[in-house]
Formats: sequence, C-alpha cells, structure tokens
Amino acid sequence: MRVLFVCLVALFLCACGNKDAEYNKPADYWYESMLAEIRFGNLEGADDKFASLQSEHINSPLIKEAMLILAHAHMRESEYLLAGFYFDEYLKRYGDASNFPFVSYLKLQANYYAFDKENINQQLLLDTIRETEDYLRKYPHSPYREAVTTLFVRMLLSNAALNSEIARIYDMRDADEAAEMYRDKKPYPWIDGIPVQSVRLPWYRIPFDW
Repeated sequence: MRVLFVCLVALFLCACGNKDAEYNKPADYWYESMLAEIRFGNLEGADDKFASLQSEHINSPLIKEAMLILAHAHMRESEYLLAGFYFDEYLKRYGDASNFPFVSYLKLQANYYAFDKENINQQLLLDTIRETEDYLRKYPHSPYREAVTTLFVRMLLSNAALNSEIARIYDMRDADEAAEMYRDKKPYPWIDGIPVQSVRLPWYRIPFDW
C-alpha cells in the first residue's frame, strides 16, 4: 500500500512538472502546437494553445494567421459560433480595407450556418441580418456581394418563417394579441410573394430561442 501511495505521489509530481513546462514557451512553439492539435482533430486543445500564444506573446505576428486558421478549422467541424467568434476578433484586431470585405463575408456565413445548425436562435439571425445590411451598404462593389445578397434573402425568409411559426403557436395558446404582433412583423414586405417553407419549431424551444 505504501509503495502504491509513493507511486501515485510520483505520478502527480510528474504531471505537475509537465504542466509547468508548458509555460514561457516561444511563440512558434505555441503556434506549431496549435497546428498539431488541429491535425489531431482536437480543436479544444488548439484553442488552448492559441490562448497561450496570445497571452504570452500578445504582439506576435503569428496571432493574425492563427486566428484565421482556427476559424476555418471550426467551420470545417460545423462549430460555427466559435468560427464566427474568431472571425470577429480578427476583424477587430487586424481588419483593414484589404481584408475586411472577405473576412466579414466569412463571419456572416458562419453566423448563417450557426443559425441553421442551432435551430433556432432568432436573435443571432436578427443580428446577422443587420450586419448583412451594413455589409451591402458599405461594400457595394465587393466580389462577394452576390453571395452575401443570397445569404441576406435566405435569412429574411428564415425570419419570416420563424415569425409565422411563433404566431401559429400563440394561436394554439389563444394569445391572439401576441400572434398578431408576430404576423405584423414585416420590415421587408417585398419578400411576401416568395414561397416560404414553414418552420416546425417544438413548443418547448420557444422560451429559449426567441
């Protein structure tokens, strides 16, 4: 029993020693470690390595590239909210006239797919609609304008379908005033003539998703 206790203590000390060894590393160490974690499919580990890179080397030029790599890695794994977070942080820190139209488009795309995947975060959808409007106004000659316009129309139709479904659920509860309020939400009347596939939102999701 005593031998087992000594072995456990030794393992604990070794683990602590290994953990301590992960501090105060060069920027390229954290960067390469992040890439290794991505190759292994461990995005949580990659996020941790990036956090160490950023905290220990806040002015490293590797951070800029690392953010985009992580954003694309999370997109590939359908982790769209995290991808959107990295795109957003990149724009705040490194956005300029040369990259803003493209990275902003990627962020809008991530948010759109996040809405589709999460089923259904209406506030995320509304926020992204506003951001998409800003994009189309600021970058009328962007090469991504057509793709962004397509996202915009799809989001408007999704929001109209969601409002219709919420109104239907209120009808089932005899909440006529609330139902009418959602039916009257038509900030873009030009989409009224476009066929919209109904959203089947489970009733128990309503309190958490709108």
